[in-house]
Amino acid sequence: MIACVVVNYNDGGQTKSFIERTSSFDIIDYFVVVDNNSCDDSLDILSPIVDNRIHLIKNQKNGGYGFGNNVGVNYALENLCCDYVIIANPDVYFDCNYVKCAYQLLQSNEKCIAVSGIQFDMEDIPVEQSGWYLPSPIELVFEYTILLGKLIKKRNCDISNKLCTTDCLAGALLMVNSKLFREIGGYDENMFLYYEETLLGIKTKSNGYCSIFSNELHYHHIHEKTINKNIPNVVEKVKIMLSSKECILRNYMKANFALIAFNSIISKTIVIETYIKCYIKGLLNGK
Repeated sequence: MIACVVVNYNDGGQTKSFIERTSSFDIIDYFVVVDNNSCDDSLDILSPIVDNRIHLIKNQKNGGYGFGNNVGVNYALENLCCDYVIIANPDVYFDCNYVKCAYQLLQSNEKCIAVSGIQFDMEDIPVEQSGWYLPSPIELVFEYTILLGKLIKKRNCDISNKLCTTDCLAGALLMVNSKLFREIGGYDENMFLYYEETLLGIKTKSNGYCSIFSNELHYHHIHEKTINKNIPNVVEKVKIMLSSKECILRNYMKANFALIAFNSIISKTIVIETYIKCYIKGLLNGK
């Protein structure tokens, strides 16, 4: 059976809309909405849609993206006996064919943990970073810096390929084998947000499994709409992202002391760069 897990935090209206537009897909047996301790009216909005097929879990804390999805996947596996789980942001749009094809790919590949395809923005432009290969530790350190960050690019999957194995898939929408996902430990709940794709890629590869990218799977994503609503401060988002990056370097890439120290310097530089960019943008906008 197939379940769809969606994590909600202070975005009940959009999450409800997501359930309403996908609940007509008969191929999805259950929906699991995980509320990460919202402090708005999300529960009032979501509670009325609960039934035998739509389940609502109320977490006692906002542990972040990974925490919420781990709760949802484990619930779907243990309580609903779902061997396959769609992990979806509430701001994605996909059709029944996406689910059917992803399910078939997972069923036919015993060593595959996750499947996804081409992400399109809302202007129907394909996103090159829909799937990619793991960066080296030094490449990870220099990501998002103004100068070298532009030279060190992610090694993306060729989206013209019908099918290929890869390390990382964009986290907005993917289908996972729930048993294998749990076997490798799911997401790291010490990472509040960002870099979940890299983390999952490392865990997948180090355990002898793979992910599959297919250009026959399409979906649309309103990029970071939910994140921007709940974390409007750009600098705070960057700090959260850098914290997740350090977690990966320390705990999964086993970077040495020198590289960790160098990453700390680079991270401070990125924060300063972000402050300056925001300040200049504010001046130009008259704020």
